[in-house]
Amino acid sequence: MKMIEACRKTGLTEKTIRFYIEKGLIAPDTQRINGRTYIDFEEGDLLRLRRVAALRKAGFSIESILEMTRSPGRVRPIVEGHIHGLRSEVRQRRMVLDALGELRDRDIRSVDELADGLIRSTARASLPPTDVKPDFFRFDGVTESEREKALIDFEREQQRMIRTGRAIVFTIATLNAVGAIVSAFWNFNFFTLIIQLALSVALYAGVSWVRAYFAGSAVLVALVSLAVLAAAGQSGAPVPPGAVAFLIGYAVYCVASGVILFKSKSVSEFLYMQKNG
Repeated sequence: MKMIEACRKTGLTEKTIRFYIEKGLIAPDTQRINGRTYIDFEEGDLLRLRRVAALRKAGFSIESILEMTRSPGRVRPIVEGHIHGLRSEVRQRRMVLDALGELRDRDIRSVDELADGLIRSTARASLPPTDVKPDFFRFDGVTESEREKALIDFEREQQRMIRTGRAIVFTIATLNAVGAIVSAFWNFNFFTLIIQLALSVALYAGVSWVRAYFAGSAVLVALVSLAVLAAAGQSGAPVPPGAVAFLIGYAVYCVASGVILFKSKSVSEFLYMQKNG
């Protein structure tokens, strides 16, 4: 079902549901078509939304809900801690309420008099979370939700780049391995085959110098291919059109793969992840 129906059945706003999705509290089926994101909710997703809303209304934090979801064994300790926190909050609010009730009967004419009357009753109370951990980004005109969204977008972009880099490196490493296998069976040089296969694996593993080796070798092979083609043209010997097309295409591939290995940010992100975890 669509978002509008999910909102109607759960009583939650679209912003709230999208916030829960971004936080990982619910994971409905999501598809991206023509640059737009389409979310399809099932009955199980609606039940999950109602449960999350109930937990949030009871005062459980997003982090606590996620922890209890991932580790059911943590449910009881988290509930006990939450009960303790609520009782402490109730005691604090009762003290403040009693103090305000007494001050209401006085002739308070300034905020200083109000504050002086509350100092003693609030001595053991806690500051609001926003005062303990202030959001300085607000001074830059950026709200906490906007900052969290920017972080989520950044992480999504990082994951997209890593996937792209993985595909590029895997393709280059695989083509190098296939070429080495074909060459080995053609020339019966299996020692070279072992070296090239090891280099392909090392490239995918993120070994820094192997990346430089592949890029340099690709450019060198491209130059050799073009030199062979030029020499054949100068000799006057007829060169089959298919051979010419192959050499030119191979040279273009070699140059492109060498440039991509060094210039692509996606490749850099993937290799960095492979090397550093």
